[in-house]
Amino acid sequence: MDNNVDFRLERIKKWCNNIKTKIQVDLNGLNNLSQLNIGTDLTKSFKCISTPFQKFNELYEKAEAEPNSVINHLKYEKTLEGFYWAWPYCITGEKIKNILEKCQAENDFDKEMQKYFSRQRMQNIFKDTYNGLPRHHRMLFKQVEHSYWRRDYAIANNALMSIIDNLLKKYMFHSGNIRRKGIMEPMTNYYGRFTPKEVPFYLRMEMLSHCINFIFQRYDFSNTIHIETNKKANRHIAVHGLKYSNKRIDTILLINTIYEILYHQKYMKPFEGTIKIYGTPQKAEFAVEKTDLFEKRIKSSGIIN
Repeated sequence: MDNNVDFRLERIKKWCNNIKTKIQVDLNGLNNLSQLNIGTDLTKSFKCISTPFQKFNELYEKAEAEPNSVINHLKYEKTLEGFYWAWPYCITGEKIKNILEKCQAENDFDKEMQKYFSRQRMQNIFKDTYNGLPRHHRMLFKQVEHSYWRRDYAIANNALMSIIDNLLKKYMFHSGNIRRKGIMEPMTNYYGRFTPKEVPFYLRMEMLSHCINFIFQRYDFSNTIHIETNKKANRHIAVHGLKYSNKRIDTILLINTIYEILYHQKYMKPFEGTIKIYGTPQKAEFAVEKTDLFEKRIKSSGIIN
């Protein structure tokens, strides 16, 4: 498994920004060559060289302007990680780009999300999520929906975190392991080896991974607990009865997370029973004992385009 995916993505983004700047500087210099006292042939040669650079620059700027480009999705993934969100339900590239461009902080983005998740959109996500859930979770999820409309967010949030916990359990190598932070990192490390064309879901899966890590962040109970974020949904704290979230934004976040888990379950399925999480700080890794089974599952799944 490739453990350097995040590093390589950061390097690609830096490379794109650096080469764009360099090309712009070089073009400015090349455009001034005609004013210098040098041979005509040399000037023509430099102009021929500048054409591909100009084309690259134009393509880069075009990609930046396209809300659904890979470059912009890399930006969305990085920004949403800082806001602790997975990809919002049914949002378009144009909408998320517009929202992120005017939000400087987590609190600003959460306010936009509360407006985005209108009554109709909440009704839709409840329906779609309910239909995608295993049957043994549906009764509890219906109770969550009733609690949400009554504004009993603390009740809803605890139930939602329990559902998320249980949905992720099947990916653990040891079924009794109660840790979940980092559970998706071996998955994103694997899919990060392929091109965006081969795995178009990859960056969206990265966003989900960041969100799950936020929900299952572990705290040291020997010290006073401070959650330095606008959202307070944390499974580790809630299960020990130390703090509870009673915020609507947390309920929206958690329902959205469940929807995203269900959306990605096709791509996560080959990893069932293969993830180990251990140590302090927690480390998640693929169980090499499952390599042959995993490769057989991947091959038969048809996931890689």
